[in-house]
Amino acid sequence: MIDVSYQSRGHGKEAMQQVVDMFKKNDDCHYIGLSTEPDNYSALRFYESLGFVNTGELLEESEVILLLKV
Repeated sequence: MIDVSYQSRGHGKEAMQQVVDMFKKNDDCHYIGLSTEPDNYSALRFYESLGFVNTGELLEESEVILLLKV
């Protein structure tokens, strides 16, 4: 999480990109998955800007699943 006073400065995107890059170094990792509330449009846009794709699937808790092929 990024404190509200530091949001919209690229810190979250940089941190997530570092996580993605870390997973890309693992030959056994083919996808990264995550979920968020379907009405959290800010989070959806953020993850999609990193290349995650909404699968259209829902978890039991009604969260949407996003995947990134690495």
